[in-house]
Formats: sequence, structure tokens, C-alpha cells
Amino acid sequence: MFQKVERAPHSACWVHETKPHWIVHYPATRVMGEHYQAYRAVERVPEGRKPWSVDNRRIGSPDGFRALDEAMQAAA
Repeated sequence: MFQKVERAPHSACWVHETKPHWIVHYPATRVMGEHYQAYRAVERVPEGRKPWSVDNRRIGSPDGFRALDEAMQAAA
């Protein structure tokens, strides 16, 4: 359901094959532990653009998900 894509100059992300949903991995920082965050576009994504290039919202809690599988289930 998800395909890993490179986002230059950012890290890779996992993009849903049919929905404007994607998942980003965030490494641990002093403020927050390592986690995955799922997002969804809230407006139509124009042809040829990436879903993160339009207005979007987080899926789930602000703390994200501990595992990629959890984020994928929430964004499916």
C-alpha cells in the first residue's frame, strides 16, 4: 500500500499508492524520541505535485507512532 520515495533535500518517506497520505520518519531529538508521523493532504493535490506540497494535517497524535507499521495502519 505504501511506496518508499526519496524527498530531496529531506529524508525518504512512504507514500500511499492511492490516497494523498504519507509517512515521515523523525530521528530522536532532545525534545522528542524517534517516531513516525503520518500526514494527509486536506485539499486536492494538483497533477504532478507531491501531497506534502499542499495544505495537510497530521494523522494521529502529535507524538506520532513508535513503529512504521503503526503509522501505516493509521494512514491506510
